[in-house]
Amino acid sequence: MIEQSAIKGTPATLDQINDFFTRRGWKRFSVDGAVAYFDPERRVVISDTHRGNIILMDDGLLAPIDLRVQTLSGALLDYVVKACRG
Repeated sequence: MIEQSAIKGTPATLDQINDFFTRRGWKRFSVDGAVAYFDPERRVVISDTHRGNIILMDDGLLAPIDLRVQTLSGALLDYVVKACRG
């Protein structure tokens, strides 16, 4: 069980995390074994999406705890676009 001051629940499964992002149009990619998600329209990456940072609450919603959000441009954007294509 994970508890934060306003969030109670259990760690989401990797499938639940992946489904949450990909059903909303985010592209999954991996760098050095760490999974992240890219929104190509907004050019935003969300990383640190491991089970300890996304909580499945009793109502079935997922709550983010400590995700990294970054807008991309230039060479970093090019790298992520290529990574998403596999």
